[in-house]
Amino acid sequence: TSATPFDLRNDGDVAWESLTLTSWATRSSLLDSDPVHGLQLTVESCPTAWTVSGSGYACAGAVQESYSGPVVMDRPLAGAASLEPGRVDHLMARIDLPTTAAEAHEDESSQLAFRFTAVQRDGVAR
Repeated sequence: TSATPFDLRNDGDVAWESLTLTSWATRSSLLDSDPVHGLQLTVESCPTAWTVSGSGYACAGAVQESYSGPVVMDRPLAGAASLEPGRVDHLMARIDLPTTAAEAHEDESSQLAFRFTAVQRDGVAR
């Protein structure tokens, strides 16, 4: 398991219409091309900043799952706090290799890239 906390902030003054997370393999292998037994990505949101707890991380509030599935994906993050100006999402991305992975997954290597895309809401007449 590999976990990384990070903040996604809308530091502008305009709301976003949508927020999408996209990930892809820049160097592919069975680890990212097998959607069932390959690497799995989980993205969770915490209402406060994640804190270090032992060898992991903890959330002081209710954790909400934003995505869970294959590591290569392209999905909207519905309900993200950062859709609104001045708001922040305290996110945790965790990548796991399922226990169902076979010997074919051993000694494989992939390189992954991640991108968040925010689309601004249309303006209104003034």
